[in-house]
Amino acid sequence: MKKRLSVFIVLALLCVGCNTATHKSVFNGRLIQIKNFGIITKIPAKEALLANLPPGITGIEKMDSLVILRHSYNPDFLISVYDIRKDQFLGSLLRKGRGPEEYITISYWGEYDIDDNEDRHIYFSAINEKEILKCNVSDFLRTGRYLTENRYTFSNISYKTHILNDSEFLSYFYDSDKQQVFYRKLSSTKEEYVDYLVFNRTIPSPSDFELLSSANRLSPNKDKIAMGQMNFCFINILDLTNPKNNLSIMPDKTFYESFETVKNKAVEDQIINYIDLKCSPSHIYALYSGQRFNDWQEVEHGVELHIVDWKGKGIARLIIEESLLLFYVDENNKAMYAIDHLENTYIYDLSGII
Repeated sequence: MKKRLSVFIVLALLCVGCNTATHKSVFNGRLIQIKNFGIITKIPAKEALLANLPPGITGIEKMDSLVILRHSYNPDFLISVYDIRKDQFLGSLLRKGRGPEEYITISYWGEYDIDDNEDRHIYFSAINEKEILKCNVSDFLRTGRYLTENRYTFSNISYKTHILNDSEFLSYFYDSDKQQVFYRKLSSTKEEYVDYLVFNRTIPSPSDFELLSSANRLSPNKDKIAMGQMNFCFINILDLTNPKNNLSIMPDKTFYESFETVKNKAVEDQIINYIDLKCSPSHIYALYSGQRFNDWQEVEHGVELHIVDWKGKGIARLIIEESLLLFYVDENNKAMYAIDHLENTYIYDLSGII
């Protein structure tokens, strides 16, 4: 009997060990699984205020009463501004050029600052020129002028760049020599930097690095970065003050796929997980698709909004019928603004949820 019991205990321990080993995140942090969301419910949509939007929308932000849309594929401009209280188009700015100085992308433009005159500024990057520029949105709305000033010129500027303050920023990059992925904190006043390791395994090639793409967001107090991975069902939290607090959150183990499984799949068969992410001082909001790569922008399908706190606790799992691609949560008004794959806009009521 003792021998049989010992064998049973060994087998049980092996099973536990296998289960733990099976679910691994490549993120440099402790893995936790959400076993229970506080709220699981469907939320209906109503048509939003904005109509007849210019095409090519790739981002949405809310700045006070303004809604700012990014149009990466519009030939005339990159940003349009709306007053949501008046349902009024206010204008477009940052018009694209046609030469080597063309502004390719906007560098986490939702992270804006406010100066002593209460003017709002956004940042964007001219990747070809390796520059990060600052634009006064408030002055544009007053005068119709869009003036930019150069804030940084560095060789290591990526399209995922977070502005920490007027002299420091974080840039996301793959180090081919170390075969690792970092956020690097750079200073515009001193030739020094600090690296924050993002993924804890060797990333042997740029194609492997591409599998680790994610929607990234700097926390409002700028001490953490939330990351919703596209090819893996993880929400990661990179703590800039203490890496021991890094978290990799798995909403449901049934969504899990290992790095090797995803790497060996054909691109068209890979599952698209998190496609957009936003955060507030208390919550992380991650838009989950769950569709095959070939279907997620072509086929009508629903999505889910996963809401967690910064400690990895599941707050809500919201089931949405529309095929959303982009969103913004306005916690003050308990509302979510969203855009689907056909560039229709919607508002969702989040009262009683957040």
